[in-house]
Amino acid sequence: MKTYCFKLYNSKKNRNLKNKINIAGIIYNHCIALHKRYYRLFHKSLNKFTLQKHLTKLKRRGKFSYWNQIPSHAIQDITERVSRAYKLFFENLKRKVKTAPPRFNDLGFYSFVQILKYEVLKNGVTIIEIPKFYPSSQTCSECGYKNPEIKDLRVRSWKCPCCGTEHDRDLNAAKNILMVGASTLRGDDVRPAS
Repeated sequence: MKTYCFKLYNSKKNRNLKNKINIAGIIYNHCIALHKRYYRLFHKSLNKFTLQKHLTKLKRRGKFSYWNQIPSHAIQDITERVSRAYKLFFENLKRKVKTAPPRFNDLGFYSFVQILKYEVLKNGVTIIEIPKFYPSSQTCSECGYKNPEIKDLRVRSWKCPCCGTEHDRDLNAAKNILMVGASTLRGDDVRPAS
């Protein structure tokens, strides 16, 4: 199942589509409200088939007849999504798993890069990728010396044995990434770590 994000401009051409999206949102919110009410009364989650039957009955009533503009498979998809979300919520509640909004790590790095490339392309900016295994935190940003002792992530600061420069691991890596990116943009070769 895919979810798309889009922007709908307010125009006469999009009026019908916007209307259907609004109706789908109303149905979605109604399903959420029903789930909350059902849980408050019976202390268990609502079955998606019961929810679908209820929505079918509501569509026959005059007050909710405009819901007939939405195809039945779309309504089934809405109820399935809501039911799946509540089922996951209650499973996590039983296992005492705390749920939180999705973080960057949940996206996956590949998805993040794809979103970034899309946004950059839209705004006319260039992305420069540096080699995946470039030792940015191990290389001295002043003289280029590669310190093999810095592979341990617990080492947060270090002093270069060649030039004596004090380095914060993250700031040093940021400087090296900037230099490598700039040299790649100019067409130079990446400075090898010595």
